Amino acid sequence: MVFVDQAFGEDTKWAKELCSRLQVLGTSLHAKWYCMAKTSLNRMLLEDMASAGCRKIGFGIETANPERRKAVKHCENCDIENLNCLFRLCNKLGILVKVYFIIGFPWETPEYLLETTRAYLENMEANELKISYFTPFPETEDWSIYKDQLITSDWADFDTVKMPIVYNPGISVGEYHEIRTALFRSFYGSKTYAKVTRQMIGAYPHYIDSYREFADYLFHFGMVSEDAPWLEWIRCGLGSNASVAVG
Repeated sequence: MVFVDQAFGEDTKWAKELCSRLQVLGTSLHAKWYCMAKTSLNRMLLEDMASAGCRKIGFGIETANPERRKAVKHCENCDIENLNCLFRLCNKLGILVKVYFIIGFPWETPEYLLETTRAYLENMEANELKISYFTPFPETEDWSIYKDQLITSDWADFDTVKMPIVYNPGISVGEYHEIRTALFRSFYGSKTYAKVTRQMIGAYPHYIDSYREFADYLFHFGMVSEDAPWLEWIRCGLGSNASVAVG
């Protein structure tokens, strides 16, 4: 089950009431759910969400650039130390963390992406990463700014993951595809990700089957290399009949 709300928990009273109702229905409903939320979630609400069946939360971090990140209102205290404290708390409660990231801004350079962004992601204690391309849509502020700098006018390309949409004089479309793959591999191949994976499955062994399926998905799409430090351990680990989707 997915709650389509870009800022679940912003209205704390409403969120706590929903969790309370789900807890009452828990024995009969057996609902496991996913939501998007701001990074300002507190421990008490997270505990209520976990008890009510929340098993994954998505956070829109968007960029490693601290100045640019200030403009992202739903990303408060998004330096890596604060984020990791939040992510560790989620994992301790059995909640997986998915991070949403954006590349394809016209101000980016290859050095920024392959050095600053890569280092940021390699130290992030999240369980899953999605990297989208910056995609301005009609009637938005970004559209009014960048509509004359678009690489494509084919709406089929505006799915946020097929290709970059805004022209960047320093990075070609092909180079962006290579950089995106490199960032995925850095994140999923990092020692941090291996540590987080071991800790999560150590605390919640029933996740291992889903992690194994997720590993196959990542490998199939080239997001992780065969020598990633956690792949062999996941594939050789003991399975379980219980499985919660990770991908």
